[in-house]
Amino acid sequence: MTEIITINVLDIYLDPENPRHDPILDQDKIIEQLLKTDKVRELARDIATNGLNPLELLGVIKDKDNNFIAVEGNRRLCSLKLLNDPESAPAGTSKYFKQLSEASTSVPTDITCIQLKNRDAADVWIERRHEGEQGGVGIRQWNPTQKTRHNTRRMKKDSNALALSIIEYASKLGLITRSEGEKKILTTASRYLGNPYFRKTIGVVSGRSDPSVIINVTYDDFDRVIERFLKDILDDATDVNSRTNKASWEGYARKLINDGDAPVSRAEKIKLSDRKYFDKPSTPIIPNDLLSNSDGESSSTNGGGDRETNLPGNGENQNNANNEKPRQRGLQTNDPDKRKYILPYDFNPTISDKILRRVFREMKSIETEYHALAVSLLTRAFLESVYKSFYESKIDRNVPSKANDVLTKIIPYIEGVLHQLNGREKQALGALRRVNSNQNNVLSPKTLGAFAHAGHYPTKMELHTQWDNISEIVMYMIREL
Repeated sequence: MTEIITINVLDIYLDPENPRHDPILDQDKIIEQLLKTDKVRELARDIATNGLNPLELLGVIKDKDNNFIAVEGNRRLCSLKLLNDPESAPAGTSKYFKQLSEASTSVPTDITCIQLKNRDAADVWIERRHEGEQGGVGIRQWNPTQKTRHNTRRMKKDSNALALSIIEYASKLGLITRSEGEKKILTTASRYLGNPYFRKTIGVVSGRSDPSVIINVTYDDFDRVIERFLKDILDDATDVNSRTNKASWEGYARKLINDGDAPVSRAEKIKLSDRKYFDKPSTPIIPNDLLSNSDGESSSTNGGGDRETNLPGNGENQNNANNEKPRQRGLQTNDPDKRKYILPYDFNPTISDKILRRVFREMKSIETEYHALAVSLLTRAFLESVYKSFYESKIDRNVPSKANDVLTKIIPYIEGVLHQLNGREKQALGALRRVNSNQNNVLSPKTLGAFAHAGHYPTKMELHTQWDNISEIVMYMIREL
């Protein structure tokens, strides 16, 4: 039996059996103990300023003498008693509570309570509030990401705000998955981003507590360095972790510079939030860099050699040079003839091998239309590495030297576990079989080898089309490694 009732604050007794302290029968001594150990002064100030939390009720039961005993909310009750009767405060503290009370219009004399049948009935619900998650039935505390989201929404300062904004940006672009960002990255990223030298190295102008991320590099350069940074946090084999210090943060920044992942040139300041995305349900969000022009043509590089054509201060494009309005960027599709890079925007596997990750990053940053031969060589290196790693993992540690021989064994192996594949993966497996059997296919081991010796020059269309045909089974092999 429960009942909502309203009781005068001074008519309720503090609980002598409150788990916050040893059993104490004397009410004055309970007040003294709570003041010492449970931050009642701070709570009283908050109540005097903001009033009682309307989301919480005091829980009471009746004892054998028909007195109301607070079994839940003793800190609140103690605060209210001292605000309503400052003279009852221990020696030396009454002035503090008197000043709070006199300056406030939010201190109630009566309080709404939930009356429970007895202590046993109350204990069920008290445990839900005070014993943690309990498998989901108790109160779940916010994790650092959730706290930062709340603080950002309320425009409260939060030292993780910059890191969270960057992580959410990377999640939208598919550089990391949202689950990865939630699970591990925030606090470590925040420590690195708290270092001014590190922020300067990756092109971030904003401070650590600023949720509005301003960069002074191109989107493309920022995407590259932030993907490397976040992937390195996720990779347990690296030294990028939350236990590092200033020397480590700045040392890692220098490593990004030496490895060629840090931006080299600087651009006009821009906000990440100004970047426009094409969003549709159940698909990744496409960054500007992957958008084509509205007439279906790929965007060319500008006069300064930068792939970004829509950034102020990075040079004028040809249309502007002729006093024409810049072309509006259209929406990117997976049409192989319209995108700039061989990899579609939604091909974002988690790659643990560091060298293969760097090959992958280059495939995402080199435009096929202007560098088809270079893209074909990178594609060869990427595919052969995936094939051989899969062979070693699933079939035999003694991997054949020729990619054609590796594929000849891989394809039957995957056919043996066909039940594990979805429809798109089965279609891609068929395409891979055709790639291996047709030596003239642009992605066949023989033709890729011919590219390496300049025996043939590929086209953008054939590279993109054949990649799309096999990409689902390539993704499957990477996931299985």
